[in-house]
Amino acid sequence: MSNDKTHNGWTNYETWLVNLWIQNDEELYNILREEVVEADTLFDAKELLLAWIDNEYDLFIEAAGATHGGLLPDLLRGAMQAVNWYEIAKRWRAEASPAEDDALLDE
Repeated sequence: MSNDKTHNGWTNYETWLVNLWIQNDEELYNILREEVVEADTLFDAKELLLAWIDNEYDLFIEAAGATHGGLLPDLLRGAMQAVNWYEIAKRWRAEASPAEDDALLDE
């Protein structure tokens, strides 16, 4: 059995899936991508994505009438922690600046 957890060129399935869902929501993608690209550093861009998903998680839990504990919230939080937010931010920044692609992807 292989230990390779990459998925479609991404670190793992969770990272690929989050990127796919965000990009499929054109309005959300354009807003987040602009903020990620304009962030001062790649670290700041990653932190911006983390802040966004933390807010989305809280809204989801509140809408579901759940508490922050329990099976489903814990599974969701675990899946979100598996996402490589740095990789998503890095790719979006590289896509926005094709001339700097190689330098950004090497960071």
